[in-house]
Amino acid sequence: MNKLSWDLDLGKLNWKNYTMNFGYGIKHFILKEEAALPSMGYNDVVQRMNQQNTMVGWLPYVKTGRPIRGRNHPDMIKMILNKESVKEEMASLVSKRLEYYRGTMHLDTTEDQVYREVEKSANDSLNTIISDYSHKALSMFASVMKFILTTIYEKIVVNEGALKKVKELCANRKGPIIFCPTHRSYVDFLLVSSVLFFY
Repeated sequence: MNKLSWDLDLGKLNWKNYTMNFGYGIKHFILKEEAALPSMGYNDVVQRMNQQNTMVGWLPYVKTGRPIRGRNHPDMIKMILNKESVKEEMASLVSKRLEYYRGTMHLDTTEDQVYREVEKSANDSLNTIISDYSHKALSMFASVMKFILTTIYEKIVVNEGALKKVKELCANRKGPIIFCPTHRSYVDFLLVSSVLFFY
């Protein structure tokens, strides 16, 4: 009787559209998060990756564009340590540490010795944080991630319209743009990096 009243054949459903709209509904109405309709500029990254069969074909900087020359490791450290705000903070730290050494520890320490100690600590921290940018390493990473993502996932849906706005923002402003993954899974930062690379 129900089948006669409600002629619903699951085999006739467009599961692709249903799944995309179901995900939108969960995000927008249940989680109350910002979301756009799946029909508005979305595309499949896996399909985009699979259309590129060779490394030369899908690495954007191999055929077009000028080489990107980033600052090397020593230049980055020098630039950071020469900033006025960093110098002021280091001077404050030297003063506090010198007072501690002489007053509490009763050590005969010179200001120059304490400054060298603070400078070494700052260099060690920067050496840990800063990495060298390498096209070769980037291309190897992208190649591995292409294989992993196209093997694991059937589809990765991204909003190409929003990505286009991000690219325009990058071109029209000074300074870096920082992406903050929500870390709903450990694959988030890898996925964000790969999507940005392919676009």
